[in-house]
Amino acid sequence: MQQALNLDSQIGMLRASLKLILNLCSSLADLRKEHGVSATLEIPMEYFSFTIENALKKYGVHGDQHYWINKAQWREAIEMSGYVESEIYMALV
Repeated sequence: MQQALNLDSQIGMLRASLKLILNLCSSLADLRKEHGVSATLEIPMEYFSFTIENALKKYGVHGDQHYWINKAQWREAIEMSGYVESEIYMALV
């Protein structure tokens, strides 16, 4: 019985993690589309790391203490990372 509960708990965490990743990817795609960025989707590790860092600092344990980061919050974290500006600049160069 304990193993079944543990497996159910792990499946629940996996589903929640996948939703979190989908929200991040969806926010990234939406921002690119809104700003007319049509180049192949590549996010440099620098901006990916900044996005995660911004989200955790602003909405994590030391910020607003949200349990899960939603799509709007991911969007804001991406915007704060400077990724969109970088992609627009690279399209012009």
